[in-house]
Amino acid sequence: AFRVARTETTAALKTYLPANASIVDVWIVGNTASDATTSASISVGTTTSSCNEILNALSVKTSAGMIRPTTTLGTGVYTDTETVPPASAPKAIYAKYTSSGAESTTVGPWTVFISYAQ
Repeated sequence: AFRVARTETTAALKTYLPANASIVDVWIVGNTASDATTSASISVGTTTSSCNEILNALSVKTSAGMIRPTTTLGTGVYTDTETVPPASAPKAIYAKYTSSGAESTTVGPWTVFISYAQ
């Protein structure tokens, strides 16, 4: 697990997925929903340029507590084809927070959990 702060608006290295690991679930836990006026989301990926290969803009605007993606794995949550089959070397995992409208001021951090099998 790792944390993402509301100030992390560019992809930041968070952890590594072990070699030969396949992601089976992803979820986020936060104490408070974001107070950004229009939208707020967390993305997780394997590249700094996209940072969305694992989780693409999961909203943290309207919910607190445990937040799960509404898509199933392999159909939009985890789409990094380089690791299906799993990568033979550890894979870097990046995350970022994005908001629009008036910026959030008092929320976060959120904890991201990635469950995997080897």
